[in-house]
Amino acid sequence: EMERHDRSPLTLRDIRVAVDGLVFNPRRLVETGELEVLDVGALRLEHAVVTQADLDQLLRGQPAGTGVEVALGDGAADVRVTRLGPAIAARVQLASSSGDRPLALAVDRVRVAGIPVPDILAAWIVRHLDPTLALRRLPTLVTVPAVRIQPGRIEIGERQ
Repeated sequence: EMERHDRSPLTLRDIRVAVDGLVFNPRRLVETGELEVLDVGALRLEHAVVTQADLDQLLRGQPAGTGVEVALGDGAADVRVTRLGPAIAARVQLASSSGDRPLALAVDRVRVAGIPVPDILAAWIVRHLDPTLALRRLPTLVTVPAVRIQPGRIEIGERQ
């Protein structure tokens, strides 16, 4: 993914990850200093920070990020999309998920061209377009602790 020239990576700061069941090629490590991962049992993201500036850079560097603005606030992000026709605005929260994925989206205050969208319709749309659903297809179990959206930053897990 890092070799793609049409994508900007998301910078994670103060990151701490725990890996269970790591299998690697020791010969490659000794001979070249490169860690060749052969298998991972589970991956736990224990702590990370994403700043508003990091998020803005990611959006600017993605073809799909054109016309998307995200403002990190107290407990939620205000999202505005202008690239699909009429302006779409919504308040988005990241929540813990029960079951098959580490995160879920919660969306409310959805407006299209300034017109409020009923919550039941917004929930239906989110269920069908939620990008966190792709996390179910990861080849290994990934767990993520509580995510807190704060003004200017997203904090994942507890700092130690």
